[in-house]
Amino acid sequence: MLRKLKNLFHKPTLVQSGEPPEILLLTAPPWGTHNPPTGLAYLSTYLKAHGVKVSVFDANIEFYRRINPENHRLWLPENKKWWATDESFEELRVRFTDQLDWIAHRVVSSKAPVVGFSVVDPKERMTIEIVKRIIKRKPETRIIMGGPAISTPEQRDIFCRRLPGLIDFFVEGPGEAALLEIMKRYRTSGFTANPGRASSPEIVSLPIESLDEIPHPRYDEFDFSLYDGGGFFVEWSRGCISSCAYCKGRHLLGPYRMKKATAILAELDYLYERFGFKHFIVCDNLFNGNTRELEKLCDLLIERSYPFTWEGQAIPYKRMTKSLMEKLKQAGCQKVQWGIESGSDTLLKNVGKGKVFAIEDARQVLQDSHEAGLINEIFIIVGLPGENEAEFQKTMSFFRDNRAYIDVIKSINTLHLVHGTDLFNHASDRFDLELPAEDIWYYDWSSRDGQNNYALRLERAKRLIAFAEELQIPVLENNLYEG
Repeated sequence: MLRKLKNLFHKPTLVQSGEPPEILLLTAPPWGTHNPPTGLAYLSTYLKAHGVKVSVFDANIEFYRRINPENHRLWLPENKKWWATDESFEELRVRFTDQLDWIAHRVVSSKAPVVGFSVVDPKERMTIEIVKRIIKRKPETRIIMGGPAISTPEQRDIFCRRLPGLIDFFVEGPGEAALLEIMKRYRTSGFTANPGRASSPEIVSLPIESLDEIPHPRYDEFDFSLYDGGGFFVEWSRGCISSCAYCKGRHLLGPYRMKKATAILAELDYLYERFGFKHFIVCDNLFNGNTRELEKLCDLLIERSYPFTWEGQAIPYKRMTKSLMEKLKQAGCQKVQWGIESGSDTLLKNVGKGKVFAIEDARQVLQDSHEAGLINEIFIIVGLPGENEAEFQKTMSFFRDNRAYIDVIKSINTLHLVHGTDLFNHASDRFDLELPAEDIWYYDWSSRDGQNNYALRLERAKRLIAFAEELQIPVLENNLYEG
């Protein structure tokens, strides 16, 4: 086993041939270890299709493979706080100094003049440390940052304060067209027309109206032996049909757009023929925002008898008929993760989710899905605005009444506030919430009536987890220890 792991270290994900790349795309720890980063694969393929020389460095997976396996638990969701606060991160910075230096050396050795970072919470501090080390070794390196963790002024602030004059561009929203525009500018003027580090980083935002403009990723840059596997991530759509107050998915990705069924099939066929993948995980906010196109895809999969199986997240609304559910099963769908969140119609309406489905819709969808032979997993959030003991009990009742149709609870999480969401932006005026001044506001907020605070949310979540165990429903994840 040790020999096998050592061999993995000699198969870098940073692929370079001949001339130096014009841009190196990088993602820092922590992130998933099962698959190559889908976002970087899309960006790389898009830029290459437009003639840009690109290298990709999945620093997360190589970092993960290089460190003592005892540290791998830091990648578990419940341990993200270690990366996300200054005090705890300082311990990690000291512990992993050699690995951070190694990453910077790899980047500088690529001779790429431009480095683009994909930043997702809680990568912020790791990304900052890597940039500092790159610039120390090669001051002329141009830095671009994109991703969900730089999508609002509040989120960008930490980079502006800790990397003053070192960042050239922030990419807000989809990265494909924006990065191409930046690289065209670099080819023309070398960024001299607008050097971000002379003042403040320029923000570039170029939305993608149609997903047909984007070729599916080729994944030529990645060594799959580095990853744990268990299913390959694919993207069928972007955006969302809902505007939930606690989520910024629609803000980041815009309204819902789904690829054509024929394009999805072509990508699955490529991944099967090229790499042998047979099980796919749709990593979208939801795969069922366009049920007409979804049904077309199912028809194609059934007609061609592909050996594919797949799973993904979905909204339990009325368009998910029993006949469509049966077709999903025939087309290879094994499991659906339903974003139900609460057993209370009142709470769903409070956060805008009630515009899309009601609790009775969710109940019927779970039953139909179960009877079609699909595995049902559900997401639950404790502490939506307006929750009191009476509304909380409705979620308990939902568990009890629908036990026969719920196979697994994917997560029972207390509600954390997120920058850029309606819930954060209108915490006081619309949702009647109070936020502490300290940087613990994201979890330690409270309702003004005192019926929804951190202590109550923890107590209710623990009670709900215990009740699920009593009903013999497995609960896979919770965030009880992230605070």
